[in-house]
Amino acid sequence: MPAELKLKTEDFDTSGATRASLDGKEYLVWNALPGETVSAHKVAKKNGRTIAFADKIIEKSKNRQKPKEVHYLSCSPWQSLKYKAENEYKLEIAKKLFKDRKISSNGLKIVSPQKQYGYRNKMEFSIYAETDNYKLAFFKRAQRGKQVISECKLALPSINSSAQEILDYINSQPFAGRVYKSLLIRSNQKQEALAALFVTVPFEFSKFKFRKGSKLKGLKIFLSDPKSPASIVTEEIASYGDKYINEELNGFSLRIDALSFFQINPPAFQETLADLKPLLVKGDYLDFYGGTGGLSIPLSKKIDSCIIVDSSKENIENANYNIKSNRLTKFRAEQAMSEEMLQLVNSNTNLLLDPPRSGLHADIVKRIVSVRPPHIYYLSCNIETQLRDVSMLLNEYTIIFKRIYNYFPRTPHFESLLVLRRNQ
Repeated sequence: MPAELKLKTEDFDTSGATRASLDGKEYLVWNALPGETVSAHKVAKKNGRTIAFADKIIEKSKNRQKPKEVHYLSCSPWQSLKYKAENEYKLEIAKKLFKDRKISSNGLKIVSPQKQYGYRNKMEFSIYAETDNYKLAFFKRAQRGKQVISECKLALPSINSSAQEILDYINSQPFAGRVYKSLLIRSNQKQEALAALFVTVPFEFSKFKFRKGSKLKGLKIFLSDPKSPASIVTEEIASYGDKYINEELNGFSLRIDALSFFQINPPAFQETLADLKPLLVKGDYLDFYGGTGGLSIPLSKKIDSCIIVDSSKENIENANYNIKSNRLTKFRAEQAMSEEMLQLVNSNTNLLLDPPRSGLHADIVKRIVSVRPPHIYYLSCNIETQLRDVSMLLNEYTIIFKRIYNYFPRTPHFESLLVLRRNQ
């Protein structure tokens, strides 16, 4: 049995775990809230700190509540935190990160949706091989192994029902062992779902038959390298039903597929679009990391022309379709790494940025400083890398708008929007 630790937790770390210290050692503690006394055990080490899990809450926080799911630590570790406190802590974390970068957080607010569950339009499940059949699973947080689940309450209902439908199909196949890597399902707000099943062996699967009244509209089966932990497409094995679904944003219809980059919580994203609309200036735009056009196309009424850049072939195919179907004659999409298209960044073109969690490539930051685009609209799912990037621009720019959005209720994550205007 692992040694028991009695810890007094402090504030939240940006990871979502709480900080604690004992005998000169620093701990990150999951399943604990700030200000609690807990009995915990060590599970791993990361960046010089020990990761621990609280087994028993000795003195509990007034903000603690009963989680809705047994597996909540795997998917939404803040289910044990009251929603009002969740939003307060997220704002507090953001303000601290602003302070760490010596950037003013005056006027910073958080916009939060009322809906705490049933909002995610994309989920990725592991497939766990039991002795006689397969089960849906999530990876255990900060540990090896998987947690078997039946559904996830964060997901749209169409995702959970589609997952069970595909699981039944998997269990009807004459294959055993670690054949299946993962199952990814995306849905739109109309509850129409697409799925991608990743397998490690190119078996000949029986034909998939959609149930009557099924929310699942399409399924693709992909071979994925068994040596890689990531679900990356090596080869398409089979395809059934529809390849695409459509999502509505700001009155624009956008085509997406199961693997597209798209916002996880479209109703919450609409709040960001509403804030952005009056902030946009008329003129030409460059949409880096643009995905299927989910940011620039819904704002196109305020944009004279736009080039969408994304590294994914599939995203660009969808972006070009969305441009054509929405009759945006002065939009175009190009497949490339954004840092390979620096020549498009100039002193007359405004920038829309929505990069991955790693933030902007260093060459993009250098190019911005060099040519000074008029306005920068920077949306990020990782405020730490966003503030890192923006801190290098503030000799040339002024932040004219700042806001965070709780796109991801019951988790430690949130979205951040910063709008920068070039200094004269």
